[in-house]
Amino acid sequence: MRQAKENPARQTLGTQSLGYKLSASILAHHGVSVTVPATGKYVRFNDKGRMGSGPLWAYCDGIHGAHGDWRSGESVVVSMEDELDPTQAAEARRRTEEAKRQYEQERKERQEQTAAKCHTEWPTLSPADPKHPYLVVKCIQSHNIRQAGTSLVIPLSDGDRLVNWQTIGPDGFKRFRSGGRITGCYSPLGTITSGKPLLICEGWATAASLHETTGLPVAAAMNAGNLLPVCESFRRRYRAQRIVVAADNDHVRESQGKGNAGLTKGREAARFIGAGLIHPPAEQGISDFNDWLRAGGSVEL
Repeated sequence: MRQAKENPARQTLGTQSLGYKLSASILAHHGVSVTVPATGKYVRFNDKGRMGSGPLWAYCDGIHGAHGDWRSGESVVVSMEDELDPTQAAEARRRTEEAKRQYEQERKERQEQTAAKCHTEWPTLSPADPKHPYLVVKCIQSHNIRQAGTSLVIPLSDGDRLVNWQTIGPDGFKRFRSGGRITGCYSPLGTITSGKPLLICEGWATAASLHETTGLPVAAAMNAGNLLPVCESFRRRYRAQRIVVAADNDHVRESQGKGNAGLTKGREAARFIGAGLIHPPAEQGISDFNDWLRAGGSVEL
């Protein structure tokens, strides 16, 4: 069988076209401008387009490309297979799948390393100062969290163990521990009991406000994209439990044409597992239940 010859000109055109298509797709989906090198390795970047770390990822080998968001699990694939002959296309797919497997293995190893560090270091942290600026501004108690330096430390569980944490500075700046697992993980408040609903929300401050006001158990999913994975996790373990999603209401962003991720993801999660849904009203200065309760609002289940 005569082996097909590669066309360098077509290969170069494909690489350039793919890079353009991939960058355009990332900009359209995530609102950031990044250039992904055609190295056949996955790269990470954040919501500001800074490369190296963050919840966003991309891959490019010059023929195939993909990008996505670890928080929501969403992914988009772009390809230049129509620029190639069948042999080249098959080899490109093989390389892509191999890179994915290697990246997943490395990601799981990093997650296990981070979980081990969190488990070891957690007992060395001091209980959070009840007068920490963030707690004072949010009008909430410190509950089960701890403190490292000037930052609060919020534990994240996978349902069985501590696997990661989020730090919150005095100015409210939040950051997850690098390499740690987030999807499907949550920070718990209270104890789940039969006959009482479980509330699931986004941020920890919102969870603390809801728990203090209602006395009910609350799980903080930490971001809108993680609401569905957390809801699925609880539904698998507590099939008969009444679950209520306490969604954020990003009505200001919606009025700016940026969408209402809080309500959209909240409705999606509630509908998928058959849960109830509550959210604060679209009033000035109100975007979550912490805002609403501090303003004198109430929670109706």
